[in-house]
Amino acid sequence: MPNIVHNAADKIRHVKEALRHPYSFPGGYVKAVYMMDGERLCLACILANWREIVTETRHPNSGDRGWGILGVDIYWEGPPEHCAHCNAALESEYGDPDAPEGVY
Repeated sequence: MPNIVHNAADKIRHVKEALRHPYSFPGGYVKAVYMMDGERLCLACILANWREIVTETRHPNSGDRGWGILGVDIYWEGPPEHCAHCNAALESEYGDPDAPEGVY
């Protein structure tokens, strides 16, 4: 689960930082953006839908379409997730611990 920030300006700042620097330092882990509806979006879809995301984050009751930002974090471990907008695969950094041995 992401590090939740309650201030809209800080949420937007964290996402802008993820867009500019998509990998964490140190480690080079890919940053994940979680939305208010619990879904994840890839960074390309964040950029493509920036206006909706900023509007919904600043005014959470403006459309209730799930575009609001919940937080930014690293998806450490688990099965692959998919972007809620374009369905791109979003892999975890350490893979799925419940996957059969030899499957990554």
